[in-house]
Amino acid sequence: MYLGGVFLLMCAADALLFWFAFSQHNPWPIMVGLMFGQTVSSILLLAAIWNRLPWARYVLAILLFGVIGLFAMEALYLSGRPEIGDHQMLTVIWTAVALLVLANTWLIRSKRIQYLASQPGSGG
Repeated sequence: MYLGGVFLLMCAADALLFWFAFSQHNPWPIMVGLMFGQTVSSILLLAAIWNRLPWARYVLAILLFGVIGLFAMEALYLSGRPEIGDHQMLTVIWTAVALLVLANTWLIRSKRIQYLASQPGSGG
């Protein structure tokens, strides 16, 4: 159930970031490819956590920190250039970044997910 909650938070954030990536306010079109890669890899890493591969949780956390950093950097770039940026799109980006931070915090701090990511029978 906890892993499903992380998945739902990431899906909501991905939907918002896809909305921004395909908008006319995105100054870096390469973000569309980044979003496709991040979505596919997040789903695969969540499946790996479900299959009790302990390394997958760490890789997913690092991936989410990278995506958070890139989109926060882009939001800061857009807020410094009001002729390019749009207040609604900045709100979308910051909302998605907040959802990803929440999902990543839940992924790192949840004892249930840590137990799920451990090997069966390891006593974790």
